[in-house]
Amino acid sequence: MEVALKRIADSVRRTRGCHVSEAVQAHVIPGMGVGLVASDYIPKDTLVFQAGRDVWYPFSAECALETAQQKAPGLIRQLDQLLASNPKLREGSSFVPNALVLGVHLLVNFPHAEDPQTALTAMASQESLLLEELYVNALPRYVDLPLYWNERQFEELQGCEEARRTMQHGARFYSQVYQHLFGSNNQFIDPEAFFWTISILMSRATSGQNQPFTLIPFFDWFNHADNGDECVQDYDLQKGFTVHTTKSYEPGEQLFINYGNHGNLRLLRNYGFTTPGNSYDVVNLPMPAQLQQPNANDPAFTQKRDVLTLTSCTT
Repeated sequence: MEVALKRIADSVRRTRGCHVSEAVQAHVIPGMGVGLVASDYIPKDTLVFQAGRDVWYPFSAECALETAQQKAPGLIRQLDQLLASNPKLREGSSFVPNALVLGVHLLVNFPHAEDPQTALTAMASQESLLLEELYVNALPRYVDLPLYWNERQFEELQGCEEARRTMQHGARFYSQVYQHLFGSNNQFIDPEAFFWTISILMSRATSGQNQPFTLIPFFDWFNHADNGDECVQDYDLQKGFTVHTTKSYEPGEQLFINYGNHGNLRLLRNYGFTTPGNSYDVVNLPMPAQLQQPNANDPAFTQKRDVLTLTSCTT
């Protein structure tokens, strides 16, 4: 596997507009999948990664849409019908329409080998090989997201009924979307492949404001941390995607980025993990109007206020 990871890194490094630091290497890390580790000393404020358009465009929603308009206009019409029938979907996050068109694009144009590990081993010895083929076959065949959970796993979310309902709704929603787009017994895209590509895009695609919705080879090996000293990522129309260090790294240290200021519910739903002591775990409790104005004449007013303060509640 690590030979294939090195081939991908070298291929990205040779692509126009790209930069991959020689001091950063990809390794399989227990409990994290693939991660990026310093192989040499890296100073603070170092550009460790840059991805120009040539490397990410083939895996972008922009490319997928252009290709579908030319080769599969019927799919675009079905997507438009789906959006038109669901105002919340049409007016909400752009993730769903982007993920649907890109997901189908990946499945049709970059088919995954039935045995990726064997395919990667064979690819590692080939002299000339397309980055696209290497990268897609190096993607994990399973992402442990609630999208795949069974009823027993959901039952473990005791006291988290809202989280449970939200996650179960997601699985039902994508099942309905699949039926709308492909019906039953589709010979080209089966439900398992469809859910796989959605899980890959949930956990790996960039989708920041004013950024392309895309997978980026090598970039998606940066794992998440929220320590305040993780690497800084940015996107610029001219430079593309960049990652700079905010501290120095010794050999053997893993380099992280921050996926965003997300509570554990979103981290679990999108990425399949949670972080202990997550400071972004906030629960908004609706309060009846008659209770929104505190009564200073209440003899227990001070004690109630102190309890709310101690439990980090705001009123």
